[in-house]
Amino acid sequence: MSILHLDEDIKIFNKEDFNKNKQSSYDHSSLNTEGLINSALSLGASLVTVMLEHNDNVDFKHFDGYDMNMQIRMLFAFTICSTLEYHCITNQLANTALNSFYNTLKDLDADFYDDLATSGAISFYYLALRRNNDVERRMGQTFAMLCDEDGNGVFQELGEALYCKYSNIVKNEMDKFSLLKR
Repeated sequence: MSILHLDEDIKIFNKEDFNKNKQSSYDHSSLNTEGLINSALSLGASLVTVMLEHNDNVDFKHFDGYDMNMQIRMLFAFTICSTLEYHCITNQLANTALNSFYNTLKDLDADFYDDLATSGAISFYYLALRRNNDVERRMGQTFAMLCDEDGNGVFQELGEALYCKYSNIVKNEMDKFSLLKR
């Protein structure tokens, strides 16, 4: 058998057929996909508004002028991120909502966005979350540590209660946009 004869069995990629098939498969699901993407974008923006309007500020400044309220907002932002990642119906929609959250936050409160990006608090919370046991308690311990009150039961309980509260707020918001995994 010659090489020329073998070549007849090889199919050459046809770009026009590929584009036609790609377009037709997209058309079948475009309405649902577009609606879900728009819901995820709206959810991300909505969560920024919820976070910025929510007021769990504590009436005192921590020792040496340390503002514990900043840590409260950091915990809320982390809870938004982790709840989206773990409870959204798909990873792609969770990422879309997260991108919308960060973009909207940057537009509405650039200072907090910068603090969130540079603080390292999110990393500490993710480390605690990934231990996979007694998550609420670990969030409380991490909150206390970030408030320079490592081991302080009052700060741990406050962090734990806020984490639980914020998680429920985010899940309720996700449910409004039909993006909560059942």
